[in-house]
Amino acid sequence: MQAVIMAGGFGTRLKPLTNNAPKPMIHVANKPMMEHVINLLKIHGIVDLIILLYVQPEVIKNYFKDGADFGVNIEYVLAEEDYGTAGAVKNVEKIIKEDGFLVISADIITDINLRKSIDFHISRNSDATIVLTRIENPLPYGIVITDSEGRITKFLEKPTWSEVFSDTINTGIYVLNRNVLKLIPEKSEFDFSKDLFPMLLKKEDISLFGYISSGYWRDVGTLSEYRQSHLDIIAGKIDLNIEGETLAKNNIKIGEKSIIDISCDVENSIFGKNVHILQNCKIKNCVIGDNCTIGENTVLSGSVVGKNSKIGANCEIQEAILGYKSNIGRNVFIGSGAVISDICNIGNEAVINPNVKIWPFKNVEEGAILSESLIWSDKWSAKIFGQYGITGLANLEITPEFASKLGGAFGATIGKNKTISVSRDSHKTSRLFSRAMMSGVLSVGVNVNDFSDTPISIVRYQAKQFKSYGGIHVRKHPFDKKLLNIKFFDSNGLDLSALSEQKIERLFFREDYTRVGSEETGEIFYPTHGTEYYTDGFLNTIETDKIIKRKFKVVIDYSYGSSSKIFPTVIGRLGIDSIHLNANLDQTKITKTEKEFKKSLKDLSSIVKSVGADLGIFIDNGGEKIYICDENGDNIDGNTALSLMCLLVMKMGKTDKIITVPINSSFNILKMAKDYNFEVILAKNSSNALMEKSADSKVYFAGDNEGGYIYSKFMPAFDGMYSAIKLLEMLAKLNTTIKNELRYIEPTYFEYKMIPCPTELKGFIMRKFVEKYRDDNALFIDGIKLIKSNGWVLAYPTSEGAHFEIFSESREKEDALSLIDQFRSDIEGWKNERDFSTLS
Repeated sequence: MQAVIMAGGFGTRLKPLTNNAPKPMIHVANKPMMEHVINLLKIHGIVDLIILLYVQPEVIKNYFKDGADFGVNIEYVLAEEDYGTAGAVKNVEKIIKEDGFLVISADIITDINLRKSIDFHISRNSDATIVLTRIENPLPYGIVITDSEGRITKFLEKPTWSEVFSDTINTGIYVLNRNVLKLIPEKSEFDFSKDLFPMLLKKEDISLFGYISSGYWRDVGTLSEYRQSHLDIIAGKIDLNIEGETLAKNNIKIGEKSIIDISCDVENSIFGKNVHILQNCKIKNCVIGDNCTIGENTVLSGSVVGKNSKIGANCEIQEAILGYKSNIGRNVFIGSGAVISDICNIGNEAVINPNVKIWPFKNVEEGAILSESLIWSDKWSAKIFGQYGITGLANLEITPEFASKLGGAFGATIGKNKTISVSRDSHKTSRLFSRAMMSGVLSVGVNVNDFSDTPISIVRYQAKQFKSYGGIHVRKHPFDKKLLNIKFFDSNGLDLSALSEQKIERLFFREDYTRVGSEETGEIFYPTHGTEYYTDGFLNTIETDKIIKRKFKVVIDYSYGSSSKIFPTVIGRLGIDSIHLNANLDQTKITKTEKEFKKSLKDLSSIVKSVGADLGIFIDNGGEKIYICDENGDNIDGNTALSLMCLLVMKMGKTDKIITVPINSSFNILKMAKDYNFEVILAKNSSNALMEKSADSKVYFAGDNEGGYIYSKFMPAFDGMYSAIKLLEMLAKLNTTIKNELRYIEPTYFEYKMIPCPTELKGFIMRKFVEKYRDDNALFIDGIKLIKSNGWVLAYPTSEGAHFEIFSESREKEDALSLIDQFRSDIEGWKNERDFSTLS
């Protein structure tokens, strides 16, 4: 008799195990479950097999080939479309040679006596026989009632409890005659249980029987069923002829070349080939795949570990599933029901909470506490804050649930009955996530001032006016439409300190905060006159008469941001002749690609030249940064723009002669500071660091190389609108132009390169840098900056991603490239040195 094996299922309920392989190829007791089905068929003399493929067919074909290695003959048929179970079998009607044939699913674990089922079919002269079994919970399956002779009298597919009338279910194994296939429509979706069998019940000329088997049967359709099937195998409820030596005393099966240290406490477990269990491990009710290593003092219970996996020392893994090539670090805890899919890396001391699922190729960093499933993002970090707040894929990495939980954690650091500010840009996604954040904040008893779509600089400035204890700003990423950015600030309107971020992270990961009762829920307020307060404070710090007298002509591009709602009023009060571009709110144009951004600057340049303006200013969508072009329409790069702003500040001759710039700023700034008797404080290359330095009342100005400028006396935070007016004020007071001032800034060449470096080597590389250059003219403020006679070179490990960034500056391009190459060569050499020492 031929057998048709149904091997085309998607295996959706077994995700993430089925993300990399079709369901029939998922290992049960260290073999693909379909291999167990083929072995069962062979035991009962059924060796001519037709395998129906649909999902990832090449994986199955490459493993079983023509079947010769498994003692069977295999013919494969790839479905053109998903025609349902009966429709798929109809598709192979022409290659079924005999009058009777068997249909069986590839994703079941069973030892049902197939020969007895066939004999029953023949003895009853049946046209179709469904092999049945009895189970405790029949809800997920088709329920069947038979009479005393085995004839089926009632059939119901997947009932509710109120419809359960039997514990006898359909196993998905059928013995059929060819004449039944004639009742199945061609190339149409048609299912055995939903369509064919109910139809056969109504036909008087067709006999439909059910054979009740007493053997073991389990549909490996869910993750819980998958793990339970292993426990049943260990308990001896089914004999799958597992290879290896049997130790009856402890109910252990050990594959060849496997070694278990004598100090281990091991029982009721199955070990594949070439498994190494180190000292003092405790392993019970587990199945361990081929080529696995388990470190000393590790405890595993009720778990399945895929082949080629490595588990470090002192781990505890409870009733979990690990895919193949899992790499589990030291001191890791994995809770009950957790599933870690293939080729995942779990860092040392990580905690994977119960029922968490991790999709393939993910990394969980050292010390991370994972309480939610990791599906779409590349990794789950012990940190959620990056250099620019929290950034992630909207609705994938940052979900509404994530945002609400994050809002709750932030609110918990503020305290009940206090108030924070929440603002956003005009995009609908930002609106969604600002509201999700607010729901979390309100749930811990913290009130919210909702400023809606308002530039973050205005909300920062209003923090004291509205007695805000902190704030949240949600916006789309300026250069990537898929990303969302969430920024937090404190009661002074400054970015949160690293300690504050860490406190939020601890509460977020541990969920160690309390939701309040309904009577203590926070309230939402909608502040009025906030813009007027900001505008008045703004103009009170500007010598407006100088600007009015100069009668500037300026072209301003608002980038479709909310600054367009406020800045035109300021411009009007200063008597500036202005041309406004992109001054309407348009959520579809908030994010710009690099190409679109460059085009915007080019368009600004063209209009400045065509109308004879004094300068052009591009304000970013968030209202924090500006990009400048001079009266000739020449766009000024970020490094030169920072040097220009510093020069103008120095020429103003302020009493507070301290400015702050990032470590990767031009050496022109230090040269000019010496000429004008200013002090320069070098800071880390982050907005956080600049704001912290600017909070010192002695610091007059700070800026970065990306258009962000701070005038501390007004507000120690970036503000594009204020920076634009301050630029006009300085030009007016000095009676100069941008083009004229650029003559005093010597041209230099900046170079940049990103070098791949594994995260685990970053500390080693930095140590080597210190050892090599500590006696030279080197700074260790942010990474290492080596100052040489012909320029400087800076390298530091990225906070996100496995890379080093290298910057250099010199008067000559060749020298800048040479400096870059010096540090690149160092990094590559030390990486090879570590790789060699590891191998040796």
